[in-house]
Amino acid sequence: MSVKSEARTTVRGLMKAMRDTSIALESERPRISKSFRLPPTNGDEALINSARAFVELATPLRALFISREMPATFLDDLNHAIEQFETSVSNYNLHRGNISAATASLKESLAQILQLRRELDPIVRNKFRNDAATLAAWESASHLERAPERVVVSKPAPQPSAGGSS
Repeated sequence: MSVKSEARTTVRGLMKAMRDTSIALESERPRISKSFRLPPTNGDEALINSARAFVELATPLRALFISREMPATFLDDLNHAIEQFETSVSNYNLHRGNISAATASLKESLAQILQLRRELDPIVRNKFRNDAATLAAWESASHLERAPERVVVSKPAPQPSAGGSS
């Protein structure tokens, strides 16, 4: 499990405990659990915003949550988990940006190499047209292999059931 996934799981787990506790508080605070709903999506921003809202909503109710056996540090724990998750999201996005930039740089370098090869090929062939050994070395040195194409494996068609219809 990635750092980001672990951080997300921690935040959601702490929020779930608060939601479950809010349900237990319904007898004292009718409809309180409606304020502690988990986000319907697993999007990073939605989760962070919901977690912050949980902290804000639970802060004045801290004693009630603690009276239902939530740890005294439950708000600090959630704040810390939110910070950890935000850091992991930021790091993930930074690394994704670095990967994209490196890929773009590699593509640009490859395009330059291919252009240089196109320019050099006729020059080398003209210069060494009577030197078979040098031309063979050039063929070998200038040959670029393409990446193998991915083979898509299709799933076999479902077989009719043995029972058939009568």
